[in-house]
Amino acid sequence: MRITLKVLMLGDFAVGKTSLVQRYVEHHFSSSYLRTIGVDIYTKEVIRNEGKDQYLFQIWDLSGDEEFRFFRHDLYRGALGGILAADLTRKETMRSLPKWIDECEKHAISNFRIVFAGNKLDLLNNDMTHPNIKFFMDITESWDYDKFLVSAKTGFGVDKLFLTLFEHVINI
Repeated sequence: MRITLKVLMLGDFAVGKTSLVQRYVEHHFSSSYLRTIGVDIYTKEVIRNEGKDQYLFQIWDLSGDEEFRFFRHDLYRGALGGILAADLTRKETMRSLPKWIDECEKHAISNFRIVFAGNKLDLLNNDMTHPNIKFFMDITESWDYDKFLVSAKTGFGVDKLFLTLFEHVINI
């Protein structure tokens, strides 16, 4: 039996949400930027326990543009969790994470699972001592959610990011 589960990609515009999903689902990266208008939906099948447990994850890639926030609340319906992404090269995207948490708390189910993603690690030359990484870790420490430093371009950490979210929502 296959169970369908819905998760969301959340965060400001141009943080790499679509690139993360495409890296995970389609195993590719495109350096051209195409703005998400509203929502794009991707699917990924995950099989566990030697085929006994089959899940179809619907990954809803929501536009981070401010102009779409008025209808985003409807898109939370049925979602069990989400990846909240920030661009490690743009501190303003990290500063807006509390706003996204507020939106989740307002529109999502009470046990909505969140995983943080600091994306574009490659643009910091994978330097784990870079001040922006400390900034990301500091700003996210207020919440007891998993945090990942990832690169959609190189694929670093992307599989673990999604699989961690999937484990959280499977166990709801």
